[in-house]
Amino acid sequence: MKCSVLVFLLLTGLPVLAAQKDTFTVARVIDGDTCVLENGERVRYLGINAPEEGDPYFREATQANSDLVARKRSDLNLKILHVTHRAGS
Repeated sequence: MKCSVLVFLLLTGLPVLAAQKDTFTVARVIDGDTCVLENGERVRYLGINAPEEGDPYFREATQANSDLVARKRSDLNLKILHVTHRAGS
């Protein structure tokens, strides 16, 4: 089963937004809005703010994400945002 998922990948670099579509296998789920691909890249879903560990419904959100994408090949639309951290901001 293929899922189309919009992901947000945060990297350090210049402020540039690029889009790329490819097929990946999700190796494991970290929480309700983050997973790790088979190539080791960690991805975070754009527009999703799931509960963090220790928050109510963390386990349910993580399980729902796992049920949808874990160990499955998925068509991912990657939006890669390169961010420069500035001192004092």
